[in-house]
Amino acid sequence: MKVIVKKNYGSSQIELEIEAQDVKEALFKGAIFTIKDQCNLCNSTDISLDGNKTEEGHTYLKRRCGKCGATSTLGTYKTGGAYFWKKFEKYQTKQEGAPPPEKSNYDTDLPF
Repeated sequence: MKVIVKKNYGSSQIELEIEAQDVKEALFKGAIFTIKDQCNLCNSTDISLDGNKTEEGHTYLKRRCGKCGATSTLGTYKTGGAYFWKKFEKYQTKQEGAPPPEKSNYDTDLPF
C-alpha cells in the first residue's frame, strides 16, 4: 500500500510517498505529518524545516519556530520505525542555567 502525503512548511511544500504492507501501517507512518505545526513555547505557527548531519553520519530533522527560534526534533520509536515530533525547546549552552562552579579547596594564590 502506498500513501502520498503533501505538507506545507512556510512557503514550501513537500510531498512524501510512504509505502507499507497495509493501509493502517501506511497511515500510521504518515500521521506524523498531520500534526499541527505550532510552537508549544510561543504558540506561533511560523514553522519551517531545518536539519543537520553530524560527522558520525547521524541525520537530524528539526522544525524551527520563526518567532522564538525554538526547535522540535524528529524522534524515532524503538520498535516499528515510526516517527514522532519532540516538544519545541530552545537551545541552551551548558553555561546558561548551570549552577556556578564550586570553589576549589586549594589555595590558588600560591607563588609557584
